[in-house]
This record gives sequence, structure tokens and C-alpha cells, in this order.
Amino acid sequence: RMRAVTALATTFERPKGFDLAKQWKKSVKEFEVQRRRYEATLVLSPNAVESIRHWCVVTPVRARLPKDTVEGWKAMRVEFESEEQALFVVLGLGMGVRVLEPESLFDRVMGTAMIVAEAAQITRNAKYAE
Repeated sequence: RMRAVTALATTFERPKGFDLAKQWKKSVKEFEVQRRRYEATLVLSPNAVESIRHWCVVTPVRARLPKDTVEGWKAMRVEFESEEQALFVVLGLGMGVRVLEPESLFDRVMGTAMIVAEAAQITRNAKYAE
């Protein structure tokens, strides 16, 4: 994505014995340790599984599924960067996802859904009041 490069007059000397491959591996490990993680267990429709794989690390898990779970849906452990990202993705998957855990994510999804439903009802009522 670079469009132009300007060489600077300054130089540097690579330290003796510097191993770029080794340094890169070390940096990646440090990054992984410091990276924020937020994990959730979700029950996902086949389409939701395919969608979420583009966004997150997804691992199948054995979990007790709700009795009314549609055949073909799977329990997955999903790794997000934060609870905010988890909320965004779960809400975006709509009817193709159910939150098993953590309880805090379930509560936020439910709260957000209620606010959206209330706002829709207010809008509908205002429209028909005219």
C-alpha cells in the first residue's frame, strides 16, 4: 500500500548475531501473550459458523444444548478481542446464534434486543398516531 519511499541519510548497524527469524518468533509470542481475549460459548447455525470463522477463532465444544436447538446447529467456543466485539458479532448474526456463556454477554444481548424492540414499537406507534 506504499506509494512512495524516501531514503533517509541516517544509517544503523545491525547487532552482531542478530537473527531476524528468531526475533520475529519472539515478538509474535509476546504479542499473543499480551493480546486481549474474550471467550464465549455460542450455539450457531451452519451459516453463522461459516460467517463467524471469517472474524474469530472458532473451536467446536461439547456443551449441553438447549432442548429446542435446531438440528445442525453446533456449540462453538469463540475467541473475541473484547466483550464489545462479541456483542457486535452476536447481534449481527441475529437469529443464527444463541449465547450459552458467559452470562454477562447473554444479559447484554437480551438488554440490547429489548431496547431495539422498544424503539421499534415507539417508532411504529408514532407512525400510526399521525
